[in-house]
Amino acid sequence: MLRAISADAIFIATVFVEIIAALSLIQSGHAIVLREELEPVLAVYREQALPFLAAGTNAVWPSRPQWFADASLLASVFFFFFFIAQARNAMAPCDETLQPRLDRSGDVSRAEKFVDMALPVVLCVFGALVLAPTLLPFLTLPAALFLGVRRLLALPSWFQVSRSYYVNLLCLGGALLGISSLQN
Repeated sequence: MLRAISADAIFIATVFVEIIAALSLIQSGHAIVLREELEPVLAVYREQALPFLAAGTNAVWPSRPQWFADASLLASVFFFFFFIAQARNAMAPCDETLQPRLDRSGDVSRAEKFVDMALPVVLCVFGALVLAPTLLPFLTLPAALFLGVRRLLALPSWFQVSRSYYVNLLCLGGALLGISSLQN
């Protein structure tokens, strides 16, 4: 239960940071003028959180504009949520029915369970940090929509997108829509 609560807390914190990054991206692109109540939140985000969260963007583009750091932060989250389900499936132990019987004494140890849980997360985080400054993870948006439509039509697909990707998009889109509707 503690693991589920921790995962939910991390997801909520991630969505909160994504919302602030998206608002900063929209504001720096002059697409919307945000209310002055949001200015202190965006100021703290830009001055204190963004240099830590988007530290890798300085290596790619030292004199980066504000929008690039915000976009790379969003891209890293999209990359992680898009590939985590596939990484977990690819790194899972083989099914006992498909492989010859292994001589295993007892159940799986805690160390093996920990490695099976942690390794996909570590590799997805590494991939997100490396590829986020390229902004290529934004291509996961049309790919996820395409794969979602295939799944709704019951068409087969070897690639699996986690449900948290779609929930993340829904939360982010709903929050941005709600905040933009309150701007008037």
